[in-house]
Amino acid sequence: MIEHCAAVSDLAMELAERLNIPVDRDLLFMGAMLHDIGRGRTNSIKHAVAGAEAARRAGVPEEVGRIRGRQVGAGLTGEEARSLGLPPGEYMPQTPEEIIVSYADN
Repeated sequence: MIEHCAAVSDLAMELAERLNIPVDRDLLFMGAMLHDIGRGRTNSIKHAVAGAEAARRAGVPEEVGRIRGRQVGAGLTGEEARSLGLPPGEYMPQTPEEIIVSYADN
């Protein structure tokens, strides 16, 4: 999993540079490195929720937790999230950092 997260981080940083998109590079790096933190608890789609909660409990900045929670499946609508048994919430990437990590992971 560490190799996968490092590869996602490398690709995310490269995409931001190639596309010349203004991003918070530290946030992008942290979000990419921690995007699968919930995989230690479950391998299901609910790893996004587990990961966001683990990040919150560990004191990881909220922006990093949002990257974690919004990259599942490259983003889900509220209806899709409900049909998968996920709690109500926003699962569609919105910020440049969220979008880049989601793309780099898929």
